[in-house]
Amino acid sequence: MEKEKKSTRKPAAKKPVRKTKSLPKTQENIVEAVSVETLTVSETPVVKNSGPKINTFSLIFVLMVVILGLLGYLFRDRIFAATVNGKPIFRYELNERMVKTFGKEVLENLIVERLVAEEAAKNSIAVTSDEVDEEVKKVSESLGPDTKLEDILKFQGMTLEDFKEQMRLKIQVNKLLANEVVISDEEIADFVENNSQSLTAADDEGKKEEARNILKEQKINQAFGTWIDELMKNSKITRYLN
Repeated sequence: MEKEKKSTRKPAAKKPVRKTKSLPKTQENIVEAVSVETLTVSETPVVKNSGPKINTFSLIFVLMVVILGLLGYLFRDRIFAATVNGKPIFRYELNERMVKTFGKEVLENLIVERLVAEEAAKNSIAVTSDEVDEEVKKVSESLGPDTKLEDILKFQGMTLEDFKEQMRLKIQVNKLLANEVVISDEEIADFVENNSQSLTAADDEGKKEEARNILKEQKINQAFGTWIDELMKNSKITRYLN
């Protein structure tokens, strides 16, 4: 057998295989996360608001105007005193004028009322509603059948409740000064004799009792001036009204 000829062809050189570097695990996770997030965002539809934009400040301003207007309407009697041809006269203007005109007089009356109330409380003097009603009844009856107490009070700008408060003050003063007033039988007899026609009682005893009450009230009114002056001197009173 012929010897096999040895092949003189060299074997083909193998091409070197380039190794691709694989990303580390941490970088692969980051790439995957970014890819997924990008995909999710791109797939989410973008909704465009084509409606008109609302200005929050303007809305709040409109609501405040509406609320203020409603409050002004509900409490208009506390804000306005009157309107003249659509132009308002504010209550503060009226108050300023009234304080300038009557302020000091009204303030002194309020001080007197406060002092009387304090003295009545110190002396445990109470006035019941029945006593006040009885005093109002006496005044109403003294006016006669053709004159109504309500009409007189309305003319003076007073209410019945205001008048009752005055009667309560009067009763407090009468009780406070009752022991300082002495009325003799001689004074009563002289009063009946000189004022018999003005007395409304029918019999002599009734006229004497009526005369006693009138004289008592007169003397209390006279004593009240001296008593309240002394009380005001001994009280700490600070006036801030100019």
